[in-house]
This record gives sequence, C-alpha cells and structure tokens, in this order.
Amino acid sequence: MKALKAAQGQLREAEHKLSRVQTWSQQIEREMSDYRGAVQRLASALEVDIPNARARLDTMVDSLELTWPSHPGMPGSASEKATVEIVRPEEVQVQPPADGQPSAPQNSEESDEDLRETTPGPNENTAP
Repeated sequence: MKALKAAQGQLREAEHKLSRVQTWSQQIEREMSDYRGAVQRLASALEVDIPNARARLDTMVDSLELTWPSHPGMPGSASEKATVEIVRPEEVQVQPPADGQPSAPQNSEESDEDLRETTPGPNENTAP
C-alpha cells in the first residue's frame, strides 16, 4: 500500500512536470515564430528596402548635379575634398555679451525659475 501511494505521488509529479513542459514548449514556439517574423522583416529591409532607397538617393543626387553642376574651386565641388574639424569643449572660447545685452543665467535654477514664470500653465489659454 505504501509503495502504491509513493508511485501515485510520483505519477502526479510527473504529470505536473509534463504539463509545465508542454506549456513552456508552446511558449517557445510562439517566441520562435515572433523571432522568425522579425528576422524576415530585417532580411527584407537589407535585401530590398535599403538597395531601393540607395538607388532613389543616387537618382536624387544625379538630378541635383544636373540642376546645379559643380565647378572646380566652388565649395562642395567634386574637386574639393571634404574636411572635418573636431572641436573639443575645452578649446571653445565663450565671448562675453556686448554692453546692453542680457547675460546668460549663472546657474540652472535661475533659468528654470525664469522659465516657470514666463511659461503658461497647461490650463491657461494664451490665444487672443
């Protein structure tokens, strides 16, 4: 009798575990399906949308070049190479305001307070 109860307990536990495995298996199938859909959309974008967009941009560039042909020595011409200048924050020099012009607030609390005073509330109607 004791062995029968132990076997029945093991059977219930096994059935419970089987139920959980089936639930998780269905969840994994749903997740895999969602993943496949997302990957398919990405693959479509990589294979179709991006080349199409590039072709459209190339057509636009060609059209612009026909409309405004570049001349040697002109800014943006094909004969000029683009240069990029990187400015680091410590290299920037701020000029003080000219006489008669208001200066920027010294701290953020001051500017926040000014903004609160001049900004209408959400229920205030500012229309004439």
